[in-house]
Amino acid sequence: MSAPEIERWSWGRDLPLTAVLSGLAAYADWFAPGVFFGHSLVLGNVFYLIGVRLVGPYAALAVLAAITATLVVKWQQPFSALLIALEGLAVAGAWRRRINPLLADLAYWIVLGTPLSWFLYRHVVVIPDPSFTQALVLQPANGLIAVWLSYLVIEQLPAAPGWERPESAGTFRSVLLRRYLIFGTLPVLVGGLLAARTFEQRALSEAQANLDATTRNLASQVARHVAGGVGLIERLAARHAEENWFLDRARLHAELATARASSPDFLSLIAADPSGSVVAGSSSTGRLPTDSADATPNVADREYFREPMATARSHVSGVFRGRGFGRDLLIAVSAPVISRAGKPLGVIEGSMTVESILALLQRQAENHGMRLLLTDRRGRVITGRGFPHEPLEQLDALPLGRLINARAPRPTRFNSESPQRPITYLSMSVEVPGLDWTLTVQREWRDVVRPVLNVYGWILLVALATALIASLFATWSVRDLLAGWQALIQFSLAPSGHGALLENSSRLRRLPLEFRDVMRRLAEMARRLDSETRKREQLLRELESRVQERTYELEQAMLAAKSADRAKGAFLATVTHELRTPLTSIITGTRLLRMGWKDRNDLVERTLSTLEKSSQVLMSVISDVLDYSKLEAGVIHLEVTRFRPADILGDVSAILEPAARKANLELRVAPAHSAELEWSGDVPRLRQVLLNLAGNAVKFTTGPTVEIASQVTFAGDEARLWFHVTDQGPGIPVDQQEEIFEPFVQLETNQVMSQAGTGLGLSICRRLVQAMGGDLTLESELGRGSRFSFWIPREPPPNLPRPPVAAAAQKE
Repeated sequence: MSAPEIERWSWGRDLPLTAVLSGLAAYADWFAPGVFFGHSLVLGNVFYLIGVRLVGPYAALAVLAAITATLVVKWQQPFSALLIALEGLAVAGAWRRRINPLLADLAYWIVLGTPLSWFLYRHVVVIPDPSFTQALVLQPANGLIAVWLSYLVIEQLPAAPGWERPESAGTFRSVLLRRYLIFGTLPVLVGGLLAARTFEQRALSEAQANLDATTRNLASQVARHVAGGVGLIERLAARHAEENWFLDRARLHAELATARASSPDFLSLIAADPSGSVVAGSSSTGRLPTDSADATPNVADREYFREPMATARSHVSGVFRGRGFGRDLLIAVSAPVISRAGKPLGVIEGSMTVESILALLQRQAENHGMRLLLTDRRGRVITGRGFPHEPLEQLDALPLGRLINARAPRPTRFNSESPQRPITYLSMSVEVPGLDWTLTVQREWRDVVRPVLNVYGWILLVALATALIASLFATWSVRDLLAGWQALIQFSLAPSGHGALLENSSRLRRLPLEFRDVMRRLAEMARRLDSETRKREQLLRELESRVQERTYELEQAMLAAKSADRAKGAFLATVTHELRTPLTSIITGTRLLRMGWKDRNDLVERTLSTLEKSSQVLMSVISDVLDYSKLEAGVIHLEVTRFRPADILGDVSAILEPAARKANLELRVAPAHSAELEWSGDVPRLRQVLLNLAGNAVKFTTGPTVEIASQVTFAGDEARLWFHVTDQGPGIPVDQQEEIFEPFVQLETNQVMSQAGTGLGLSICRRLVQAMGGDLTLESELGRGSRFSFWIPREPPPNLPRPPVAAAAQKE
């Protein structure tokens, strides 16, 4: 979170609000409608977008985290959490940039959301139909609904710091339309969704109840069908309760043939004595069910013989493939022949065809549009319709087998195992009464949810129709008001020239009387404004003409002043140059007199000394005036050569040493670099600047030392040579530290006034340093002294900058 966001965060208000929004988002997703297989969970994004609006984008990430955690924990959908989180971030980012959120969400699903959903649900986590189709269709639809709801709600909420209300400058029609949608379409949509949710729960409950009832009814029919065959076999066995019942084989053959003819579901009927030898039988092929060619086949090893003999009860076997009657799928129904003493005397067995049970199941499946599967206690397929499994196939290791063995008390969802086209079913498995079989009935989930989807479709259609009607009503009801409003907008943008437009708008019949009166008054005001505008424009033209005249006069005066300034500079340069020649002769003559006149008295000596000093002072003043005039005229030339800064410090120290000794001062030289360091610059000008600064220090200091120092620094990649002159003089006031660099300016102190000078030295020094590409600065404190510092670059710039005054003079 950035510093501004942290400053705007309010722990007392935003933290509880964030917690409430996170809880609401988690609640909305936790109890989302299950019909969409969790695809309506994007509705949690409504609270995230509201959180962005109320507490800011960073704090609202806690709401988004609650949404994604709910999807992962409750619905086990990490990829849906990823898609919804990306949608929320994309819409919130676009919304903050004042992009239409609905268009942004639609673009997200077209460009990223739907292609990513297709890839994830087809290649990473395979989702069967119809859930796959629902994911591709309902996720974008629910996302758009969530953004629309957020848009309608957020329009009524206050803004968080840093959030600008999107489309806050909407038209009157858009504002009115939003109100119609909020108070018209939104209640319809919310009521429809609540009704659809109720219908959805009821439809799912009814579908589960119907599937449960249908499965149990089919199981009962299968049980009755098999029970009919069991009853026939038991009646045959009950007729033969005597000990040697199996000796009258002819009578047994006749009874079995008659019974088989009366029940076409049986492929064969046989009678076996206590040893398992078949004593009589009847079949559609005329053969007895045995693999052997013996005249008296034996079935003692068969389950349908062993079980009745051991338990003295009827027995219905699982499915098996007949061996004596071709390869037909059969179910053995057997009953023991019990003596009056309760002793098993043999077995009557009938082989019932699976086709008879399959025909019964197919009739029911066709009536209800389902697929059915009948399995035995060993998990083998007996028969079925619509399943890809063959009879006798073992299912225990398959997901379908585990579903059948679980025998859930209520219908559950089951995903088919087909890799080409996974399909979701509503599945129910029940035990066939009286038999150790399981009947599984499944109905496509698409058929289950089709009524619910139709209801949701009608709700969306009604909501869209309501929005369209609201839009048409908003347009029709306020069209005259909009026309008048547009006229007011144009008037506010350009009040002059729109009086006629306001006058025409005030005549619209559907305008309220108050609005018409306002329009008429504004039209009158517009006419007055037009009149005043014309007067003002005339006055402005006159003022502009006068300004142009005054500007021309000022330009002429400035040209004359600049010409006079140039003449002044030329005059000073000429006069100072003419004064230097005779003054040089006077100084030279005085020195010759002092050297050639040996026997002069004290008066003559003092006179010649005074004459020489006065001439030197006058020469210094003339040199300063000449340098300044050259700088003003921009004709000063710099000669760049290689030099050693240590040599310059030594030269300046040697020149000023006598004056410093005379003033009882210690002149200290402190180079902070190697004595062999070389630099580039104008040596005479550097020496002139350093002599001027150090000479002033010797003149004005009252302390014991004057220090001249130099050092090398770096400003980025640029190397700079610094010179520092430090004294312990009276110091310079802060308010005068910049003034002393102006020409002809001197401090008004007794010590300064007692020294001769023109006030040009520091001004000349700064301009010379600036001409060499550097700068001159001052640090001073009253009573403690001053420090003058200046620097020059290692290599002077190719085009040496001229001082501002000189450059301006040349430009003129």
